[in-house]
Amino acid sequence: MIQDNYLIINKKAQKFREIRIAGHAAVFTDYENKPLNYGVLALDASIYAIMCCDEHHALALVLDKGGSRSVEIIMWAGSDAYTEHKTRISEILNRRISIQDYKFSSYAWQIARKLDEGNQVKVVDALDESSMAVCPECGMLNPAGSQYCLDCGAEID
Repeated sequence: MIQDNYLIINKKAQKFREIRIAGHAAVFTDYENKPLNYGVLALDASIYAIMCCDEHHALALVLDKGGSRSVEIIMWAGSDAYTEHKTRISEILNRRISIQDYKFSSYAWQIARKLDEGNQVKVVDALDESSMAVCPECGMLNPAGSQYCLDCGAEID
């Protein structure tokens, strides 16, 4: 399991201490009780879908803001806070949370774990398979320049 809570937004992972929900907004705060960069999430119709992975204590929110789409991932170190916020967000949005594909959340979990270990991780989009690196352990294709496999977490030479 990971040691800290993470909010992954705009391809940047940030540690958060807590989520404060007021009305239809969730505010993510750091360990100094300051809001994170882009740390306010509107719990409204812009959330197109919500997916969860109970094993990794992760929620993935697919947002659609006037045709601009993004995925924000929230990961908790502990199951109690995860369960509490998952239920509360579902109730506020009056929406069912779908079970998430394991590999999708595994990617976010691997990023968070590497950050817990003190590593710097660059998140990139994979666009051209010809320039991708093959994992020596599991054979998965990874974006060029990846330090770790996005599937199994093995180090890539």
